[in-house]
Parts: sequence; structure tokens; C-alpha cells
Amino acid sequence: MLPFPPGVPRWRALPAAALAVCVLVSSPQVAAQMRSSAAGETREDAANAVRTLTLTLSERPVRVDVHAPAGKGRDAVVLAHGFMRTRASLAGHAAALAEAGYLTVASDLPYGVSARDNGEALADLLALMRAGALGMPVERIVLAGFSAGALAALFAAVNTPDLAGYIALDPVDFPDREGLAAAHHLQIPAVLLHGPPSACNVFRRAAPWAAAMPDLREERLIENASHCDFESPTDGVCTHLCGATTPERQAAVRAALLRAAAALLSPR
Repeated sequence: MLPFPPGVPRWRALPAAALAVCVLVSSPQVAAQMRSSAAGETREDAANAVRTLTLTLSERPVRVDVHAPAGKGRDAVVLAHGFMRTRASLAGHAAALAEAGYLTVASDLPYGVSARDNGEALADLLALMRAGALGMPVERIVLAGFSAGALAALFAAVNTPDLAGYIALDPVDFPDREGLAAAHHLQIPAVLLHGPPSACNVFRRAAPWAAAMPDLREERLIENASHCDFESPTDGVCTHLCGATTPERQAAVRAALLRAAAALLSPR
């Protein structure tokens, strides 16, 4: 995510950010269920055991891909994409997590620049999963997000204390450090995976989260990774603005994500 120009309110900077950025591309359960419900459209991809649902999250229709787990796993991972991206940019990670035995949900985010509103949508999704709205039983859930999606996921995680854990993939924070303030209140285990400082991770403005989180289990630097190495698959828009990827670095990110999920969802 490219930084907003100094001294310019975020809402004024948004049009420029939308052109320049690649990714950068607590709701109580009862209230969430009242305003969050499954809509009629369902697409099934039998070959890959992926269903696409349209849900109402935070009063907006949202597309969600549900990747069935290999085996009979009841633990789940939810993935949140970066700014100006979609759930498709995390489909590779979702497939790998499902192959590892986790029900994996990759959701679009309904609000453009508002990480707090997207956090409410994610909290609604978590409540729906707990209520069985996806048609699969769910026990423990890990919430993971990339870039600005990591910030939205952090807001949701702070307000969902029964999660098994939180994973941030090269996260970003806003200039007013809203994420840092939230990190102090995160009461669940957390893992931070990041690349070196770059314009697209706002020169690691989210770095102070590590010291703030009460239950940080791991902080890992992926050596020489670009911001786009944390997506799967990424695209030319991201690599043009945020740096090239390599199969080796992408594999390192994937392996770190799978290890983090396994550690947070290890048998009790």
C-alpha cells in the first residue's frame, strides 16, 4: 500500500491512492446474524471443491469462496485481501490451506479504504461461520490478512476473542496508527510475516505491532520479499508498482503461512 500524501486527509488522498496502489492492494453474534445472511447465488467448482457464495456482510453483498478441506477437518482459516484487490489474489494460499486440511474461506471486502468497516464485515463472516451458514461444521478459526486486509482482520480479531489466532501478511497501518492502537488490545495468539521496508508496505509502518501484541507467537522476515510475494496469485499491476516476485520467495511465504496456521491450530 502506498502511503497517503503527508498532511492530506485520507478521503482526499483516496482517488490518487486508488490509481497508484496495487493492493494495497465488534459485532456481537446476534446483531451479526440479523444483518448478515446467505444470499441465493452459489457457484460450485467440483474439481477443486470450491463454492462461491454471495453473503450479506455489514449490510453489503459480498462474494466468498469456500474451499473444502482435504479430509474431515473442522478447523478453518479466513483470508482477507489487500486494498484494491479481490479474494482471487489469495486463491493460491486458500487452496494450499485446504489441501493441508483446513476449511478455508477467501472473502472479498465490501468497503474500499475503510479498514474498520471491512473489519466489521469480517466479524460478521466469522459469526456466520460459527452459526453454520457455510454448511460445514467449524470448531477453531484463524483469521489472516494481507496488507490493508491485515489491518481489517486485526480490527475484527480484537472484537472476536474466541479466535484461535491471527496472521498478518506484510501488514500496513494508517498514519494515525489505528492498527497499533488495536494491536495493544489483541487477546489471541498472533503471527506476523513481513518483507523488508518498501513503499507498498508503507516502509513497515506496522512494525510496532510486534511489541504491542500481548501474545505474539512469531515474527518472521521473508528475506528480500516484495509486497507482491505475499499474494497468491499476484498480477502485473502489483509487480509493476510493488516489485517483482520469485517462485522461491513466494514458496517461502506459503511455507511460513502454512506453519503459522498449523501452530495456531495445533491439537489441544
